Amino acid sequence: MHYSILAALIAGVFILMAGILFTKEPGQTLQSAFQESSAWGVAFFVSFGAEALLFTSV
Repeated sequence: MHYSILAALIAGVFILMAGILFTKEPGQTLQSAFQESSAWGVAFFVSFGAEALLFTSV
């Protein structure tokens, strides 16, 4: 069960990062878009990972 939650978290991170990279601003460099998407990806993983851990440990 925990592996499916981990897989869902990783899929969510990649989907979020890809969405940010594909919809970057016209003047924004790829490097800054990747940094922004990485920050959002890490925040997503930590926040939803903590939530999943909390709900599965109850």
